[in-house]
Amino acid sequence: MWTVCVLGGMLSSYFRCSVLLVFPSMLGSRGRSYLMIFVLHCLYQGPIANIQRNVQDVAFSMGCNIDLQISHSKVMWRVLTEPFIQVLQEIVVSSILQREAQNASRAFQRIRDEVMGQYGYDSFGQSPAATGSSTQEQYAAKTMMRCDCE
Repeated sequence: MWTVCVLGGMLSSYFRCSVLLVFPSMLGSRGRSYLMIFVLHCLYQGPIANIQRNVQDVAFSMGCNIDLQISHSKVMWRVLTEPFIQVLQEIVVSSILQREAQNASRAFQRIRDEVMGQYGYDSFGQSPAATGSSTQEQYAAKTMMRCDCE
């Protein structure tokens, strides 16, 4: 815009005359309103447009940053839980654990048989040691076997 004014001032006498005629009107009320519009236009083209672009860039950057944080959190969670999942799968599948559980069950079998025998139950747990025809008689027989007083 300034180059047009400079070239117009250098080459055209009509342009110089119109500028000289416009200059006094700039000092009046209409000139101030035109000048204010020109200043606002320059502000909008410069700093305000720059602020708007900066705000858009910040919003884009924050959105990108949040997406990166989400994806990195997912990766970190997978990396952190993977060893625990592998250990748990090995424990479940492990034959050593199964053998140890069976050995523990066998070790307590004698104690379980002794306790069940004291209370009048068969060692297999299928039928009571005393037989009776009715439920009342079975209950009385079990109670008698449990009592140490008789």
